[in-house]
Amino acid sequence: MEEKDFFQKLSGEMIDFFDWVGDTLGDPLARDAVIRDLGGKPSNAPSPRPMPGDKLDAVKAYRDAWTRWPARSRPGPTASSPARRTVATRCWS
Repeated sequence: MEEKDFFQKLSGEMIDFFDWVGDTLGDPLARDAVIRDLGGKPSNAPSPRPMPGDKLDAVKAYRDAWTRWPARSRPGPTASSPARRTVATRCWS
């Protein structure tokens, strides 16, 4: 098995971070505590938006591409472009 490229490793770190944020801030008590720590009032904060599951699934698929595909059909260096575009435009909007 070949080593994952930089963008696949970065995608893995981002997925781990998003999973942690979703789990941590998904708990109402933890979310309220973070808002208070930042000087806000939990009652004034808008409801949290759900994590974009379909977009995160696309990034996970890119991250795992090397382990699933045979060597002759692995994505080339340009395959990371759609995943980066997904992260840059959809996960943050």
